[in-house]
Amino acid sequence: MPSTRQLGLLYVAKAKLGIADDDYRAMLSRVAGVESAKHLSDDGFAAVMAEFERLGFVSAKPRYSHRDGFASPSQLAFIKDLWRDYRGEDDEAGFRQWLERFHHVSDARFITVAKAQAVVTALKAMARRKRAA
Repeated sequence: MPSTRQLGLLYVAKAKLGIADDDYRAMLSRVAGVESAKHLSDDGFAAVMAEFERLGFVSAKPRYSHRDGFASPSQLAFIKDLWRDYRGEDDEAGFRQWLERFHHVSDARFITVAKAQAVVTALKAMARRKRAA
């Protein structure tokens, strides 16, 4: 199931491209095999976004490229989603401070593959402790 943020992005893309509801639902069915955006898998969401981009949608979201030795764009997106879930809001400044203080990385784009695993583990543990409290 896509996050609220992902659903919002789908609706923004649909609106910016001027796609009618019937056409949108037909596209969901054709591209991802679902009747509603709420039933999209991660792969389905990626496929729908790729279709929107093919139709001309450009996201304002910062893009990270694949670089050898560094976390992939999907890993970085996962890390940011974990942070958002932990904080309950999109707190970029807080995320950067946390990365710098505990992982000695000034920005997400500098997270190595090995460091990404440690960051994910730490964020999951923080979320687990927060839920238990």
